[in-house]
Amino acid sequence: MQKTAPSDLPAAGARVRKLLLDLHYGARSGHVGSALSCVEILTFLRLGCMSASDTLVLSKGHAASALYSTLAVAGEVQEDELRARYYKDGTLFSAHPPPNKISGIRFATGSLGHGPGIAVGLALGSKLRKQPDERVYCVVSDGELNEGSVWEAFAFSRHFKLDNLLFIVDRNNLQGFGRTSEVMDMSPLNEKLRAFGLAVTEADGHDFGSLAEAYESVSQAARNGSTAGIIVAATVKGRGMPGLADTVACHYVPMTEEVYGGALKLCGDAGDQG
Repeated sequence: MQKTAPSDLPAAGARVRKLLLDLHYGARSGHVGSALSCVEILTFLRLGCMSASDTLVLSKGHAASALYSTLAVAGEVQEDELRARYYKDGTLFSAHPPPNKISGIRFATGSLGHGPGIAVGLALGSKLRKQPDERVYCVVSDGELNEGSVWEAFAFSRHFKLDNLLFIVDRNNLQGFGRTSEVMDMSPLNEKLRAFGLAVTEADGHDFGSLAEAYESVSQAARNGSTAGIIVAATVKGRGMPGLADTVACHYVPMTEEVYGGALKLCGDAGDQG
């Protein structure tokens, strides 16, 4: 698996963003806001960090379109097939990812709160098999932090010294029923995470330079502390959607032609491609 050069990640991220916008506009499907908040995170992990022996768990499975699009840009799925089959009856490219049917997707996710448990099991398995080069990455939504199973996984990762595991929290401050601070306020979040023994840092989840800096910092801290790392990545739900960015509505509503056209502006030159 060839990694993308850091200087090429912004262009790759724009291609992923353009593709997922096309998918949602064509299918008139929802959850586009959740996908748009993690585009750069998934691009950074899949194209910039991961090797062939690594595993990515997208715990927020309702953002599957962002994962499909990332895999397409990485050359692991056929883009033409994805465009033709996304959200259609009988498709493998459904609203939530299917297990072991698509390259790069080993688990069905989207029943929120389960991804971190899968990730710690994988990381422990690598430790037990003495595979130091295997790493596990888990992308979690901030709304999922309401789930007790997530915190159980965090405690597990500390107890078993899973320094081969990195969590990234997609911190867009919104979930299906409102702002996270109103549904269940988890602040002070970083202090809670540190109390569970994790190595914690923050990043701008839409900036590849910030993500890279946070990745290097937290990976070193995790190794030094013999624990899992976690990046709390500040993001915007529905980023780029005119009138819908940073609103609960973008969690559900399909895009109109006007919103689609406006959202394409963040894609730069990729917006001029097919």
